[in-house]
Amino acid sequence: MNKSSYQRIIYVILIFLYFFSSAHSQLKWHNPLKVNYPVVQNYGFERSDEYLYGRLPCKAKKIVSTSVWNLACQSAGLAIHFYTNSPQICVRYMVSDPLSFPHMPLTGVTGVDLYCIDNDGKWYYCFGGYSLKDTVIYSYSRFPQNKYHDKGYEFRLYLPLYNRVKWMEIGVLDTYDLTFIPASDEKPIVLYGTSITQGACASRSAMAWSTILQRTLDYPLVNLGFSGKGTMDKELIGLIGNINARLYILDCLPNLYDLSRNDLIDRLVSCVKKLREKSSVPILMLEHAGSSNMEMDTLQYSYVANVNASYITKQEDIKPLLVKQVSSSVRWQQSVETMVEDGVDTFIELGPGRTLAGFNKKIGKAIGKELTTYSVGTMEELEAVVAALS
Repeated sequence: MNKSSYQRIIYVILIFLYFFSSAHSQLKWHNPLKVNYPVVQNYGFERSDEYLYGRLPCKAKKIVSTSVWNLACQSAGLAIHFYTNSPQICVRYMVSDPLSFPHMPLTGVTGVDLYCIDNDGKWYYCFGGYSLKDTVIYSYSRFPQNKYHDKGYEFRLYLPLYNRVKWMEIGVLDTYDLTFIPASDEKPIVLYGTSITQGACASRSAMAWSTILQRTLDYPLVNLGFSGKGTMDKELIGLIGNINARLYILDCLPNLYDLSRNDLIDRLVSCVKKLREKSSVPILMLEHAGSSNMEMDTLQYSYVANVNASYITKQEDIKPLLVKQVSSSVRWQQSVETMVEDGVDTFIELGPGRTLAGFNKKIGKAIGKELTTYSVGTMEELEAVVAALS
């Protein structure tokens, strides 16, 4: 390699280093916790007792169990809203818990999610690059090119589901503005539940069902999901009752499976009574299939297996019947006759085509019964069936 080649390589390296250092030096960093008004959204308690990016007030540490407190320090459901007209946004922060879980994407455990909203209220997901190391860094520069607010787009940054944020800064180009939006004073929806509520196994922080609900309704939503610890403890219910909510949603059944029927009823009634002592707002209690106080080997609903035309009532019977079905004939007519004997006269065929509807018509004639079969292959057909059966 001659001298001129070396000179060209050195020149390219110097140019790269110049632009790299310039890009970083042009960013102006903003700390959400260092403005003179509260900006952390979806927090339900008194701001004077707020714990960093946690979900319970500081006083709760002496009231709830250590496990619940540790989970409450994770920032699930919390968000930072801000305006900026900067064409580039960078988010950097550090966390104090492990970066990843074996059963959940790294971006769901530790990552953030950014959305922007234009002047017409339309939401856009912001794609960005990220580096999930000791200091987590997300960089965004691909934004819609129209319909700004006066202060730029409104951005909503959703914080990690399963990690504690130690500190966070949002950087924009230093010739552009960033204005944090004050925390909403609207009455929130309060959601208390389990890991499902907290956001377990979501691919990104804004893809937890609780956060999807919040974006859909566009109300503040306080996420009080605690993995394995959503057990309606009276201490936590007492704290939740202090929130000036518009709706309470209780989603705790998956963590109460080990209670007897009577104990479960007592726990639910006690919980509702304690909330009612402090508030008269609606209480919505969610049910989970398979998460009642039934035996774990018992199905909540019975099914007819088309390999033997009989009802399945135990989970342990499903696997051998599925194996047998691979090499056995489908006993469709006998399966339909079994259900008809129990009074069934309406069937819904899901998927493309109307093959089973045709079979059912012939079976009905053969047994002297009038059977109704709806075929659903499109969303429009599904909506029509729902309307017909309502």
